[in-house]
Amino acid sequence: MTVPYKSQSNIVYTNGAVYERSKKTKNFYAREYDELMFNQLVESTGFSSLGCFFICEKKGFFAEDYYKWGPGKNRLLWKYMIKIRQKLESITRIPITKMIARHYLKVTPENTYRLVNIAVKLKI
Repeated sequence: MTVPYKSQSNIVYTNGAVYERSKKTKNFYAREYDELMFNQLVESTGFSSLGCFFICEKKGFFAEDYYKWGPGKNRLLWKYMIKIRQKLESITRIPITKMIARHYLKVTPENTYRLVNIAVKLKI
């Protein structure tokens, strides 16, 4: 199981359409779990954890999660980065997100860098 995971729990809303919801106002997007909420979630399922891995994002200019959902989301720079990325993707027809993820995201057994998600193997 993999869920959004941060050092502090949060509920993320976004402006515009999300999945099947096409409202142009704020829409629920995701719930980000902290350690306590995540442990409660696993316990409530009746499963037990066989171990987990943290998906973390290294710091850097193109650290997408930091700018899209984290503390950098209100920076004007991010809006320009999105436009430039979209233009590059349309010209090259190569999804830049995959290259960014390979460089910035790390899967580790320890909480290093900036938390993004947690992956846990569950047992009945």
